Order: sequence, then structure tokens, then C-alpha cells
Amino acid sequence: MHLPVFQPSTLTSEYYVLYYYVKPYTRYGPYLIGILAGIYLTTKKDPLLKHKWQAALGWILCMSVMAAVIGLSYVLKETPASPSVPHALYQGLHRPLWALAVTWIILTCEDGYGGLIKSLLSLGFWVPLSNLSFACYLTHPIFIILYIGLQETPIHYTDINFMYLFFGHLVLTLVFSYVFTLLVEKPYLLLKWRGT
Repeated sequence: MHLPVFQPSTLTSEYYVLYYYVKPYTRYGPYLIGILAGIYLTTKKDPLLKHKWQAALGWILCMSVMAAVIGLSYVLKETPASPSVPHALYQGLHRPLWALAVTWIILTCEDGYGGLIKSLLSLGFWVPLSNLSFACYLTHPIFIILYIGLQETPIHYTDINFMYLFFGHLVLTLVFSYVFTLLVEKPYLLLKWRGT
């Protein structure tokens, strides 16, 4: 069976929704890794890391995986004319590998080997943003789908275009999520808290 290949420049809103949002199994790898990491963190009794060399080796592997995922995205950015094993492996593995690397960072910080990364992630600056995270998760696809659906011409990828798209979607998502959290989520939690 021949499957159609969708170029980013010809991706319409219908295909975007069909292939990225209504098929959750396309993203289940990182989701499953996150669920398993959460279960591990809530049930663990002893630290994962016993020695500093384990933490050092893990950090080296973690940073190597992250560098490879980022680097290979530039090497393999062109769509091949024929089936390509490197492209297929990258598309199938880059999200789970990234999720594993992020999980390593979380587990290492939890065990006290996070160093500067743990200090940075523990700053109070992140607390207000963490309160908006659920609303951001719910609302960001709306802005992406609306933007793509309103395009009358194909979207052509350039770094500067997607940087503007990213920051535009980010600001709209944060503003709308703040309002959503303030008017819906927090009042509901307050009513639920008072009811118990």
C-alpha cells in the first residue's frame, strides 16, 4: 500500500488535524515514558544512583543523545526521494529518545546529582508558568489549527518564519491560558476545595 508523503509546505489544516491530533498513537512513546517515570518517582524507595560515576556517565549519555537528536534533524531535514532507513529510524525514535533524556535529567535532579540544572529548574520563576501548563496544553492546538486553517497559500519552512510562528503561538497561548486559568480552572479548584 502506497502512503502519501506530505511536504511541510503543502500541509493543509485537514491533514494537520488528521495526522497529528486525532491519532494519539503517533505520540504515545514520550507519553508512556513520562507515565512510567511518574510511577517510578511516586513508588521508589531508594535512590536510582548510588555513585557519582553513574551520574557522570548518565549525563554524558543524556547530552550525547540530545545533541544527536538536534544534529540529525539538520542532517536529515530534506525529504528523501525514495524510502530511507536513516530517515525512518530518526522519525520513529527521535521523540522517545528525547523523552528518555529529559527523564534522565528529572531522575538525576531528584537523586541530588542535578547541579546547575537543578538550581535553574528550582527557581521560583517557573511556579506561575507551571500553574498555566494544563491550560496551555489544552489551548495551544487551537491556535495552531486556526493559523494553518486560515492560510490561503502553502506554508514554506524557514527558520525565521517558524521562529515568529513559535513566539506568536507562545504569547497567544500564555495570554489565553492565563485568562482560562483565572476564570475557569482556579474557581473550579476553589469550589472543589471548599466542598471537601
